[in-house]
Amino acid sequence: MLLRRFLTGTAFACACSFASASRAATDYTDSWWAAGGTEDGWGVNFTQQKDFIFGTLFVYGQDGKATWLTAQMSRDGIGEIFRGGLYRVTGTWYGSPTWNGYQIVPVGNATFTASSAYDGELVYTVDGSTITKRIERLKMVDLSV
Repeated sequence: MLLRRFLTGTAFACACSFASASRAATDYTDSWWAAGGTEDGWGVNFTQQKDFIFGTLFVYGQDGKATWLTAQMSRDGIGEIFRGGLYRVTGTWYGSPTWNGYQIVPVGNATFTASSAYDGELVYTVDGSTITKRIERLKMVDLSV
């Protein structure tokens, strides 16, 4: 009986440690931009909860106008890789006297692959065009002080 309790307890402890080991190693919630600041005006904000990242990209469309894209990516269980759909969001003008809603249209997909806690690669396809960006966390102040 004691052996059975020990083995059951050990199995439970192992299962719990494996469950937590499958979780993303790092929280990537932050503002990110093209590595080295090579593209001022381009960026992505990541908000992460467990193995899901919601990304908001601030980019420009073919017409040169600001475009809102959102990425909804889940960790695929292979390292620190997150994949999911990419959507264009449009809606009511902020100065409108009445709220007329918004539209979310699927336009492609996105994959974020972390190289470290501070940099990685974002590949996204929007309307048939694939864009690959080396990205890093946006450092606004010296964190070493």
